[in-house]
Amino acid sequence: MPRTEPIHQLDAIGCLDKNTIKSVGEYFASKLNNKNFRKLPDEYEIDQSPDVFYLKCAREHNLLLQEQMERIAESKKLEILNVNREIELCKQQIKLREKFVEYSKILKEVKDKGEAAKVTIANEINDLESASAKVKFCKLHMDALKMFKTQFQKTVNDYEVYDDFMNDFIKSNPVYETPDHFIAGMDALLMAYVEMNDMNNGLEEKFIMMKNELMQTTREAASRVLRMKNELELFQRAYIVVRNEVQELEEKLKRSKHVVMQKDLENRMMEQGLYNLGEMLCKRRNISVEFRKNEVDKICKFIKTEVEVLRGTYNIIKHLEKDYKK
Repeated sequence: MPRTEPIHQLDAIGCLDKNTIKSVGEYFASKLNNKNFRKLPDEYEIDQSPDVFYLKCAREHNLLLQEQMERIAESKKLEILNVNREIELCKQQIKLREKFVEYSKILKEVKDKGEAAKVTIANEINDLESASAKVKFCKLHMDALKMFKTQFQKTVNDYEVYDDFMNDFIKSNPVYETPDHFIAGMDALLMAYVEMNDMNNGLEEKFIMMKNELMQTTREAASRVLRMKNELELFQRAYIVVRNEVQELEEKLKRSKHVVMQKDLENRMMEQGLYNLGEMLCKRRNISVEFRKNEVDKICKFIKTEVEVLRGTYNIIKHLEKDYKK
């Protein structure tokens, strides 16, 4: 019947009755490591006493166990540090994505404003062309009116000499009863001339006003376009900086995930090794496997019990051999 508790401190390369999980793991690590594992000498090749050999093995075991504990502690620290870094990187990535969305909205607004400004400039150009056509039309009318004015003035000057002749003509001509009748006709012509002169002045003033408005509108449109171009360049530079930061953070996140996956693979390999050892011991005793791969504590207890039984049997056989020799 196997013992439930050891009566001696049995040794594979260390003390198995102190900490089962650590000692069994150390045992398998030493078995796989041919460099640091020293096999037991044959009985015909004993070059040192068993006590000295045991002390040497115990010292090596303590050193390796201490190194294992340090590596486990370092691995736990690195795991905690990687988890914290991953959380921090995720937060920074979320903030950068929010900034990216915000800058994208601003760039879209600027683009819409630029398109609206282009449409406004096109409309202003069309208005300018129509105004230029109107100005040309007004200039043609003004030139015609000026020509008419010159001709009319020349005609008046030419016919002023004939004033006396007109009076004589009125007296001799029964059509015009009085000179007032003739002057009334002349006044009507003069009034028409005044109206035409006023119209000409009004058209000149309108032309000057339209020219000034056109120049002001052109300057304002050019200023708006220049300001929008400057804002667009600023947002493009900010977008490039944010994109580079996002790429760097994504690369760091990939490296952190790779380290976590490597640690998980090592843990699974350790569990698989323990399960293989337990299965091998069950086959040796011709019993069925009553544990699963993820039941590490149960596997370790079973292995510890079997190793203790083997060590106890070995000690009993050793004592029997000594008694037999005596």
